[in-house]
Amino acid sequence: MIENIPNSAQFDHSAKASFFAGWNELMHLLADFEISFPPDEDGVDSWKDEREDYYQSCQAEFQNIISFTAQANELALKSRVCEVSPYLLILGNEPKFKITQEDLDFTDFRTIDAVDLPAVVNTVSNNRLPIEFHQRYSKIRKLRNRIIHQGAAGIGFKPNELILLLTAQYADLWPQKRFLNDWFEYISSTRFSFFHDGKWSSAGMELVEMLDVFFSALTSSQIESLTGYPKNKRRYVCLRCFSDEAIENAGGHPSSFRTAYLLNQTTLHCHLCDEQFAVNRLDCPEDDCKGNVLGTTEQHQGVCHTCGLP
Repeated sequence: MIENIPNSAQFDHSAKASFFAGWNELMHLLADFEISFPPDEDGVDSWKDEREDYYQSCQAEFQNIISFTAQANELALKSRVCEVSPYLLILGNEPKFKITQEDLDFTDFRTIDAVDLPAVVNTVSNNRLPIEFHQRYSKIRKLRNRIIHQGAAGIGFKPNELILLLTAQYADLWPQKRFLNDWFEYISSTRFSFFHDGKWSSAGMELVEMLDVFFSALTSSQIESLTGYPKNKRRYVCLRCFSDEAIENAGGHPSSFRTAYLLNQTTLHCHLCDEQFAVNRLDCPEDDCKGNVLGTTEQHQGVCHTCGLP
């Protein structure tokens, strides 16, 4: 018999882990610079030269991000093939069978070459991918191969180019608009989660450092491709996530952790915890707040989803 036969869910989980290993690194790189070189209050960028020098020092990390993305692409395509049949992965590479042969391990089989995966997916799967995906897939794979075979990609990477590649690939591979939830689950599963005590350390505390950069660095169309909403769509505080992740204990303000959108006039949907909450459309009692979305749960009755105050 054949042992250790993979399934679609295993490949999909590993694909997202690889993708967000690269994505999380990219957002940390951007956030680290913004923390050390904050923008001027008038919005003028006074750090252009410093930013360019910083990006040059990040080239090794950028190359690692490309490698993670290439691996995520291949694993995600294998997941789609497995939805039809895992045995399609060894198409054309079947082993020689013998009467006295012992059990076979699927991991010992040679699988389809990475270059052939897009064509196989679009042949056997109902979830076909657009031609633009295949073009990006090929570009990322060639860059990764240069890094492996030559030690360098041969080009200088820029963050906005990587953001464009990664957001487009994610949107094509996982069009369910669960980006923030997937990102949060990844952070919750890394080695740092061992230290998350839920009071002074949490996955939310790590994410809050990158959320502002995420919403400022991406274009409106990129944000919409990942969340389903444009960049200028008003976001609200998920009071449950803010509380459960102990953001306030780390000095965070509710306005820095807005991860929820209104589904309709009386329902809020948090893209981080993927929960929905009934809300009241009443003006916030705080004079300086123009919010009009108040909590209805027992724990957060009357608390404003804009400023986070009762």
